[in-house]
Amino acid sequence: MDVKIKTDVATEPVDSAFINNYLKIEPDATEQALITEMVKAAREAIEGITQRALAQKTFVVEFGEDDIYDDEFELPFAPISSVTSLLPVDNEGTEGTALVLNEGYYVQGQQQKSIRVAVSLLVAESDYQSTYRVEYVAGYGAANCNALPSALKLSIAELVNLWYFNRGLTGNVPSSIREKVYPYIQWSEV
Repeated sequence: MDVKIKTDVATEPVDSAFINNYLKIEPDATEQALITEMVKAAREAIEGITQRALAQKTFVVEFGEDDIYDDEFELPFAPISSVTSLLPVDNEGTEGTALVLNEGYYVQGQQQKSIRVAVSLLVAESDYQSTYRVEYVAGYGAANCNALPSALKLSIAELVNLWYFNRGLTGNVPSSIREKVYPYIQWSEV
């Protein structure tokens, strides 16, 4: 499975006013730029732990027959807002005709669990059986998805607080924050 971000987060799910209030500071422009980067890094770190999209993104995932279990493929990085397209891809990387929702594939599940794309009805042509490319929108705050849970929002703020006041620790995620985000980890059923 190959996962790529087609469109990354446009607006961080935790804004600078919230972070500045949490840190109890009034930063100048230089410090604010640093805090903004720390918010992005904290979000990415927590996304890496939870395997969830904490804000709206568009993903493109290529998966092959080895990634399919019980005729289904589980999309990573819930919550899923919508599936944009599902295409068969031949061995040279050429895309086939897009499959039609509820005819060539089916979307199952709920946003907080992840959506599964059933592949039992995918194209039977041998040239296109090796790989499929799915594009989808995911992330808290996206259409049909809940807002970012408070525990995850506060975890980002706590991580920024740690990094801001302990500059040498940037990149380190302590176990106390890992424990807070643990209930949000998207476990694979494989």
